[in-house]
Amino acid sequence: MYNTSMHSIYIIAWALFLYKFLTFFIVTFLPPYWYECYEYYDYQYIKNTGITYGYNIIYGISCCQIYGVKIYKIIKPSITFIKNQYLVIEDELLLLFASKPSATHIDYYNNGIKVCTTYTNISPTQLTNVNFKPFPEINYDYIVIKHKANPDSITVDKLCLQYYPTNTGINWDMSNIKFLSLQLEYNNAQHHIYLSTNEYNYYIQNAIIDKQFINYYLQNVLQENVTDKDEKYTLHVVDNDVKLHILTEMDSIIINKDDYTIKIGNDN
Repeated sequence: MYNTSMHSIYIIAWALFLYKFLTFFIVTFLPPYWYECYEYYDYQYIKNTGITYGYNIIYGISCCQIYGVKIYKIIKPSITFIKNQYLVIEDELLLLFASKPSATHIDYYNNGIKVCTTYTNISPTQLTNVNFKPFPEINYDYIVIKHKANPDSITVDKLCLQYYPTNTGINWDMSNIKFLSLQLEYNNAQHHIYLSTNEYNYYIQNAIIDKQFINYYLQNVLQENVTDKDEKYTLHVVDNDVKLHILTEMDSIIINKDDYTIKIGNDN
């Protein structure tokens, strides 16, 4: 955001420079007839008129700037909503027009914001950086691999990773666990985290629920504005045995085939 007072000072300085330059140009380069016309008019009148117009121009620019900022703050939520809806529609179109129902989709994210989507007919278990290389020009810190284990199902299985698969592929086994509840306390608000719905499923073996996943989930599922990905939060987890775990942004959950592992702080 511009500093309005400094911006106005710059405009005044340029206006004075332009005034001096035009005066010098008229006296030095124009024929005597033009110079005589210049002297004919009252110098003080010209000066006052120039100052008045200059002030009005500066005032108008300042008003436009102030009201522009106010209007932007009002319409920013709508812009964010439209952008997010576009990303949802884009995902649906990719799933609809992929060459095969079993296509694997790869979303690239940077600080929780999606920057690119690609898809391949290679299954996740065969997906490596050898047979399907990531885009080297994309700056990303998180990827979400999407695939339908059952092509006839409407549920899309999603695995979130901090790195692109190397030369071993992905163990794409569905986990048998289900948490009873995941309650997130973030930014003085309560949010429910659902790892499985009719539309998507995150219960995949080796999936990690950590601060990067929470950052991704807040921005892309809950549509929350996250200004600091390292901001503190508290996650209340209730498992199938009604056992409560209270975790922070320093902790993580690793989902296994038939159970889960919690890593606390420095154990990560």
